[in-house]
Amino acid sequence: MSGPDDVDMDRMRALWAQKLTAAAVGAELGISGDRARDIARQKGLPPKRQIISVPRKEMCMMWHAGVSRSEIAARFGVSPPYISQLASRWKLPARGAGGRPRADAVAPGPKDVPGDVPVARSVAAPPIAAKGSACEQPRNPNWPPSLDAAVRATGGRHRAVSDLAAEIGRPIAAVQARWHLIRGRT
Repeated sequence: MSGPDDVDMDRMRALWAQKLTAAAVGAELGISGDRARDIARQKGLPPKRQIISVPRKEMCMMWHAGVSRSEIAARFGVSPPYISQLASRWKLPARGAGGRPRADAVAPGPKDVPGDVPVARSVAAPPIAAKGSACEQPRNPNWPPSLDAAVRATGGRHRAVSDLAAEIGRPIAAVQARWHLIRGRT
């Protein structure tokens, strides 16, 4: 096992300061991400947050196209159970035995999904923004797109959220709740 003395710490500090995951830093140094994290902790470097981001539209397209959980998980570098968790949270159609869509869940027809992921050719991805689609952006008649844009622009910062709430005459909690609902969505 390599220790902190076996790693070029100047290079590690430079890599650690960049927006790279611990796994990417480890790969650059020829060690595992966990080992890179351990060495960073031993040397007093700040911890890296592990942010797992799965693009909703892309995952929905793959899900509707019949791509398996494990293939979707491999595409985004997460586990298959996490894909199931997201599918449930986003209210995507249930899967049948073997993790493939049930015959009644997806309309037939040839369609490709962007990316290098193999896709089942016998199913089509429905339009993402179609009315009633599980992947459509949350719509609320009380929050027009112009207000959503203003909520996103706050970046979730309390001062900006409270200023916006006062400006539009809504409770701070309502603006915060809307920000949490729409953040990260375009």
